[in-house]
Amino acid sequence: MWKQMKKQNVFVRNNREGVDKVLKENYAYLMESSSLEYEVQQNCNLTPIGGVLGSKGYGIALEKSE
Repeated sequence: MWKQMKKQNVFVRNNREGVDKVLKENYAYLMESSSLEYEVQQNCNLTPIGGVLGSKGYGIALEKSE
């Protein structure tokens, strides 16, 4: 995998560019699962393969209003 990733013009700036590259070229794109689910629902030409590579939790903190 790293051998392919070292080639020029492999990395993309954002998910939109990655999805476009998948649809137009022989290209696989690793994407965060929530974004991937959304893109697959929007375009039936996309097919997710494999499973989740890693799972992380996150939290959001907000100031308590008075």
